[in-house]
Amino acid sequence: MKKILICFLLILIYSNKSFAVQENIILGDENADVNVRIYYSMTCPSCSYLFKNIVPKLERNYVKTNKISLEFRPYPLNKSSFAIDSIIHCTKTKEKHEKALKALLKEQSSWINKRKRKEEIENILYPYLRGEDLQKCYKDKENADKLYDKIAQYRQKGIIKATPAVFVNGKEIERLTSYYQIEQKILEELSN
Repeated sequence: MKKILICFLLILIYSNKSFAVQENIILGDENADVNVRIYYSMTCPSCSYLFKNIVPKLERNYVKTNKISLEFRPYPLNKSSFAIDSIIHCTKTKEKHEKALKALLKEQSSWINKRKRKEEIENILYPYLRGEDLQKCYKDKENADKLYDKIAQYRQKGIIKATPAVFVNGKEIERLTSYYQIEQKILEELSN
């Protein structure tokens, strides 16, 4: 399994073809008074939990009502996570990028420990990225470099200790365990 993932990453890094890299995903009004920023890693089980159980509530209660902006930023903790993020960051639209990210994290248990991880990931990505476009993403060194540079900037700041890391208006929520911790911080910020 590790050999497949390493090959997957090497293909990304040593190819010359380029595909457009998507920026961070921002949902809701980018100018909202409250910004919730989530740093995630594709192979992080707690990130999967967050995307299954907490993000939908944030979207329903705060994003759709334009009370907050919700931003997702990749922070891969290992080569596998970086390789997967590199692939989904080259989807053609932000909408497909968002859907691919959410699908992979919500369905993480279906691929994380599988021998045929690549095939499982491709099946989940199929509605958003497939065929020739997917093959271009595998070979897109420029996209991988851009993502690597973005992550290096986050690391230089030294504020991320683990994933998921959740910030409300720039203030980290320590030891995140529930939706209500985030909601409490959002309500505090909205009342200011």
